[in-house]
Amino acid sequence: VDFDGYSVEDIVVNKGSGTVTLRWDVTTDSFTMTSGGFDADTYDVTVEGAVSSSGGDLDLGSGTWSVGGTCDVSGVDTLDDGTSTIQLESGSTSLVTKDLTDIYDLIVKAGATVTWTAGGSQRIRLENDLTVEATGSLAIDGHSSNNDIGSTGSTHTINGTLSSASDSFDLLGAVTIGSAGALSGAGSSTWRTLGSDTFNVTSGGAVSISSLTLESGGTSNTQSAFVATSNVTFAGDRGGAGTWETVFGSGTFDLDGDVIFDNTGTGPHRFDFDTNNPDFNFGGGVTIQETSGTLTWSKGTGTITFDGTGDQNVDFNSQSVEDIVVNKASGAVELRRDFSIPNLTLTSAIFDINGNHLTVSSTYSNPGGTLRLQGTETVSLTNDTDSGTVAYDNTATLADFPANLDDIYYNVSFTGTGEVDLAANLDADNDLTIGSGATLDMNGYDINIGGDFTNSGTLSNTSGRTITLYCTTQAFNPSNMVLSAILAITGASGTVSLGSNFSQNALLTIAAGRTLSIGNYVLTLIDSITNSGTVTEGGSGYIDKDETGFYIADSNFDEDPGVSLDVDNLYLTVTDEDGNTDGTAADTLTNTVTVACANDEETVSLTETGAATEVFRHTAGIPVTTYDGSATNDDGTLECVDTETITATYTDPEDSGDTEVDTSTATTTVSPDAPSGLSGSADSSTAINWTWKDNASDETGFQLYE
Repeated sequence: VDFDGYSVEDIVVNKGSGTVTLRWDVTTDSFTMTSGGFDADTYDVTVEGAVSSSGGDLDLGSGTWSVGGTCDVSGVDTLDDGTSTIQLESGSTSLVTKDLTDIYDLIVKAGATVTWTAGGSQRIRLENDLTVEATGSLAIDGHSSNNDIGSTGSTHTINGTLSSASDSFDLLGAVTIGSAGALSGAGSSTWRTLGSDTFNVTSGGAVSISSLTLESGGTSNTQSAFVATSNVTFAGDRGGAGTWETVFGSGTFDLDGDVIFDNTGTGPHRFDFDTNNPDFNFGGGVTIQETSGTLTWSKGTGTITFDGTGDQNVDFNSQSVEDIVVNKASGAVELRRDFSIPNLTLTSAIFDINGNHLTVSSTYSNPGGTLRLQGTETVSLTNDTDSGTVAYDNTATLADFPANLDDIYYNVSFTGTGEVDLAANLDADNDLTIGSGATLDMNGYDINIGGDFTNSGTLSNTSGRTITLYCTTQAFNPSNMVLSAILAITGASGTVSLGSNFSQNALLTIAAGRTLSIGNYVLTLIDSITNSGTVTEGGSGYIDKDETGFYIADSNFDEDPGVSLDVDNLYLTVTDEDGNTDGTAADTLTNTVTVACANDEETVSLTETGAATEVFRHTAGIPVTTYDGSATNDDGTLECVDTETITATYTDPEDSGDTEVDTSTATTTVSPDAPSGLSGSADSSTAINWTWKDNASDETGFQLYE
């Protein structure tokens, strides 16, 4: 048949026998195979509508079949793809083929959205080249396995989208995914490249299938850098003697899924990173394994960066690899085997050596991450004590820290369920944290903290030791514990802010220039406080320390059991350690004492006798006069009846439930003038001669106390 390139009506091949053979190009509205044969020979067939089939033998020839609608060749009895090209033009359409029946070349044009099936989820076969143009889309839904795209020497160009359902595909030939291209897939879709051809992803292209295996089958294969969100396996497949290799190209491999480097062949295979020195960004786990043959990792000068958002398990199989950077927003990088590396940088997140030995031969830097270990590992590195965190996650008792970490840290945390016993003084230049379930035993040693202290676990054996807080701005959160160590707040300036209630059983010292901010918490002092700095209390917070030595006094601040009406003034004194909130000046306890007789009451304030003396007095004295039938409270004079009891009550200004009471008696009897000039001289080794001047004529006698 020779249509001389003209456009003709619908073509239907429905012959009892024989073949229709083209002798020129043809354009038709639709093409239907029912019976008989059709041979396109070397000519092009343009079908503006659909191609359908229900029988017959179809030879596609070596020309191009351009189809504007559905292309269904699954119904023919036999299909010979020759070296033809099926070109699907535009719109949403489908390609339907037979099980194990080849299509030679396939082109999905720009704007076309194509679904390729092989009748009843059978096997998809493309013999040669696949092209998906920009804005074009090809979704393949084949058999669960044994789907083949291309062969060795094929060229696949994906500038649009190539996707698959939950199926497995072998992709043979050179693959290029363009800057707007994508290889994607739903569910457990997997793609495997075979042979010695290349897999290239242009910058901007995407790989987002479940799993991609790049299997090297040549003496020397070059793998260019690409970006993928899928799991990726780089596999060597060498059989027999000799070493084959995969040479990794320059640039950055940005791989977000799990990555495996494997030798699946029986012969040795070399992964070459030292020719082009690529960088790797890994978002998932990384495993180097030798399924069959031996694998050699030829280290380059690039950098391996772990940047995933979840946990990443790493097994380098004792290979020497490039410098490593951990720079993750969350999660941990966890080793699965002993590991040696030249340089290790922990920018953020956790690097967990998980009981494995770690050797960093050159530089270990931890600007903002966490090195997590159990403490029983051999750790060969120079610790970074200027930044970063070391976390001990032990489950058994740890008697000492690893030798190269020693007892000096920047941040140190205890996060395991086991106990850690100090073997020397512990210095944390910044934060020290005891996590829930963890125990830190001071074990006869001191702790120095330059940052925050946070305890959600147990700090034990603190008695007789010292915890020193020495930096400018610190938070102290002991979590309601009873601390038996001396707590020393040292330095020249800055504030320590409480983060919880706690009891201090030993001495608390605050250096000059330093401030202890109680906030809304209660600090219970069992022992004493020496405050040369400042204590601030806010809201409901206060220091709970029982005051001592509260009594009614005479003008010499000796205890006065009787106050003469209309003659004596009444004086008050108390020793209150927690009232000394400003260690640099005398403090005042405002309106903390009430003094009362039956008909009158006075409220007074007490002032510290000097900076940090902790002794507070009312030095002006309250005149005590005879009650004349009426009295006014808080007028500066206490009016009492002869012989009645004067009651003074001190109330802690921060704890209204903490009070002290003393009494004296109001009397009209004038006390004799006190003697003066008391002196003693030794008459012998067993006798002292006491002398004094008698200044009164109305005394009944003198009592001498030794």
